[in-house]
Amino acid sequence: MIHDFGIPAFRNKFDVVPGRYISTWYKPNKVGKYHIFCDQYCGQGHSQMVGSVYVMEQPDYDAWLDGLRKTDGRIGDGTPAAQGRQLFLKLQCITCHNNVYDSDKSNANSSNRAPNLEGLFMSKVPLTGGGTVVADDNYIRESIRDPMAKVHDGWKPIMPPYPQGKVSAEELNMLVAYIKSLQPGDLPRRTDQFPAPVGAPTTPTEGGSNK
Repeated sequence: MIHDFGIPAFRNKFDVVPGRYISTWYKPNKVGKYHIFCDQYCGQGHSQMVGSVYVMEQPDYDAWLDGLRKTDGRIGDGTPAAQGRQLFLKLQCITCHNNVYDSDKSNANSSNRAPNLEGLFMSKVPLTGGGTVVADDNYIRESIRDPMAKVHDGWKPIMPPYPQGKVSAEELNMLVAYIKSLQPGDLPRRTDQFPAPVGAPTTPTEGGSNK
């Protein structure tokens, strides 16, 4: 099946041929959102083969990369923060670090076993034994690798450590990016799964089902 990768605004397209690997690069000079199309009819689902290129200023791109810039309330697909969300759910971190509240929404429910991570980044965290620490990148990393190093006051030290053998350096960066991105209301429910990528079909096609 031959497809055709095209970005009309960039005046560029090329065939996508099975078994052949090619690459392309662009140097856009105008901020904006530009459409990606499959420019050659390829069969069923051809009209769904679409996407977008977002051209941003560097500060906006950095915010997007850190998961701080969201589209319709969602972290950008493919970012470290989005991958960190998948890992957060896979490791069952949500079991303890959730956003369940009492009916008046003022206090964490007594069933919670760990602090709510929403809005944690760069906040002041009170520590068991006295003192505080700013929840920067280093604090988040240390709290994942060695949770006993600085225990959040008011919570039992029950979190297991996640050394290199359990969470790689790359995965640690993803988790940190996700935790940094969390704002009030961002944590998923315990049973949530990662949403489908933007533009992906969400209903079964005729004669089969989407996977």
